[in-house]
Amino acid sequence: MPAWLLSVLTAIVGAILKKVSRSVKDALADLLDKLEAKANETTNTIDNMLVDFLRELLQGDKDDGD
Repeated sequence: MPAWLLSVLTAIVGAILKKVSRSVKDALADLLDKLEAKANETTNTIDNMLVDFLRELLQGDKDDGD
């Protein structure tokens, strides 16, 4: 994936997550905890990188949302 596309997608998803309600953010955090546990069971480092990337997006703006 081109770096510019990843940058655009990160900005879009980050902007959406700023508007998501707290209950949905909490559900996403629970999902990420489960994904992290699954990723740790594999030897594929991409699994861990994806979970870390998603967690960074979710935690990028902790105080916004309902």
